[in-house]
Amino acid sequence: MKKYDKGMDLAAEKEDLENLKAAKADRQFPDEVDTPLDQLARIRFQKYRGLESFRTSPWDPKENLPSDYARIFQFENFDRTKKRILKEQEEKDGALPGWYLTVHVKDVSQLLWSSFKQSKMSVVLIGLFPHEHKMSVLNTVLKRTPYYSLPIKSKERLVFQCGFRRFAVNPVFSSHTNGQKHKFERFFQPDSTVVASFYAPIQFPPSPVLCYKEVDNKLVLVATGNLLSCNPDRMVIKRVVLSGYPLKIHKKVGCY
Repeated sequence: MKKYDKGMDLAAEKEDLENLKAAKADRQFPDEVDTPLDQLARIRFQKYRGLESFRTSPWDPKENLPSDYARIFQFENFDRTKKRILKEQEEKDGALPGWYLTVHVKDVSQLLWSSFKQSKMSVVLIGLFPHEHKMSVLNTVLKRTPYYSLPIKSKERLVFQCGFRRFAVNPVFSSHTNGQKHKFERFFQPDSTVVASFYAPIQFPPSPVLCYKEVDNKLVLVATGNLLSCNPDRMVIKRVVLSGYPLKIHKKVGCY
């Protein structure tokens, strides 16, 4: 007991407890938000809009975007570009599995090469397809694993292994549906499947994806999946259901 108290992080324990309560409330009452009492609802929710139908109501994906969003690379037709690049790669003559090759690398300092030899690290050579050096919005389909049972909050820092690349990002979770608009998910619940969207270098499907969470300075595998698309126009919409008591105002008298 003393060892547990000595190694316990009180702030982390409190944060995990709050996330558990919020995730449980989100699962029981999805998207419900209490009507605020300290400010007008029309001010608190002025960035939201009413939709007749979440599926069919029009929504411009280019609306109210920050200026930096224009720097993101976007394909005119991602699926057509992927098919063309993969077909060109198959037509090229390259090395086959089992071949022994001699690779000459230029412009590498002797000091760097000596440090590699002393550390006995492996040198991995990777070839990039066209456009894979550019940045865009990657959408990956993830499914939870049994190695981590706590809910994961949206925009929480996670480590992704996407193909041959590994990076730390703060993904936004959304529902995995076939429509044009996708509902924002506040939590990645256990035994569920979501789409995680984040800024990253472009890759082409199918690319396996592993998602890790850092727990006690160790990486724990929390989800697995694959790359869905590179589409910055994927619409992730936050849905809010107001909860409270209806109130009718007649002049200066309030009546329930």
